[in-house]
Amino acid sequence: MKRYWLSIVLALFGVCGIAGYYTVGASDELPAFKLTTVSGDPKEADPLQITAQYENRIKLKYLYITTNGSRYEADEGLFDRPRPLWMDYPFYRKLLEDHRGFMRGKWLHSSLYSDENWIVYADVKSETDRTDYTINLDVLDRASGKTNRKELIVPLPDKNNWTTVSDVQVRGEEVHVLVQKGVKLYSGNEIGFEYLDHVFDLTGNHKRDAKIDFGLNSPGIRTNFVDRSGEIGSNGFAGFWLDEEQSGSANKGSKRIYRAYAYNYDTGVVTLIGEARSEMPDTPGYTYENHLEDGKFYIARRDNAKQNLEVVQYDLETNQKQAFNFKYEDHGGGTLQTFRIAANRIYLILSDRQTAQKLLVVLDASNGESVYKARISAVGDEEQARTANVDLRPININYMYELKLY
Repeated sequence: MKRYWLSIVLALFGVCGIAGYYTVGASDELPAFKLTTVSGDPKEADPLQITAQYENRIKLKYLYITTNGSRYEADEGLFDRPRPLWMDYPFYRKLLEDHRGFMRGKWLHSSLYSDENWIVYADVKSETDRTDYTINLDVLDRASGKTNRKELIVPLPDKNNWTTVSDVQVRGEEVHVLVQKGVKLYSGNEIGFEYLDHVFDLTGNHKRDAKIDFGLNSPGIRTNFVDRSGEIGSNGFAGFWLDEEQSGSANKGSKRIYRAYAYNYDTGVVTLIGEARSEMPDTPGYTYENHLEDGKFYIARRDNAKQNLEVVQYDLETNQKQAFNFKYEDHGGGTLQTFRIAANRIYLILSDRQTAQKLLVVLDASNGESVYKARISAVGDEEQARTANVDLRPININYMYELKLY
């Protein structure tokens, strides 16, 4: 009997603990946050949705901050996850509204292309025990409302590791489906990536294939696609970022080599962007990020040790180059929380080390000048707001693309 009583007591203790967890969580009111304009035109912030984390006494909560205020992610239990960003993009909601049948089950933005004439969606089916993968291609003619559905089986020399669609483009009378394929590297069981451009006509018939060749053959190279982060309109280029580790001699240590490349969908030509950049592995506090939009390739070097952000812009059509260097303190902040490049703008979220005040700064990507500033702060009395501001951590700046081609 004692054994049963012990089980009952433990069960009651667990129930009380869970009830207390949710009671305290419910009573702990989450603060609202807002953007307050400091300078410039408030419309500069209208397309933005800032994803942030707020950690109260109980758990971590995700929230989204816009010019309309803030909203928290719905509670999913003990662990919250941010919802996919594409669900909030205006262009995606518009496509769902106008073409619900075609869009059913189509949720990967990297697989989607849309303009005033066509909507194209390409997906890849791959299994690790097979020596091929299948491309499923749907092409919707907006004028007639007719959809062509085609399937292409692509053979592989070895069994699949990982295959996915990186980009879809319509160029003239052709559809380009850029596929990222996992391959085993020269040593060990590590997986690298290769990229193939599968070309179809607008009825979905397969025409040709092209492997993206960077002209390098080194076991230490990692190749990455530059994600377009929500932009789904026409772009004549695909961007890539290569990271190579080179072993040093007895007198010199190893180093990392960074290279950026652009692939021209129209010509099939691969071009090195700028010059290769070398970094020593023990260089403190630096990271590289890359952005490609509207024919412009951006290479950003974030240096947390020197508290500055270097951005180099390459126009892939004119071959013109511009370089900017932004010191955080010149724009009112001590540390960089996150940044985003979109729509000819460079968006920064800076944080003051002493007050934890977050500041949104918008820069013109064509000349580097500041065009807008806003404080990101909690709503409430001064003491409560100060505490809430400390617990807020912005993690992403999302640009809410419209379907400008409608």
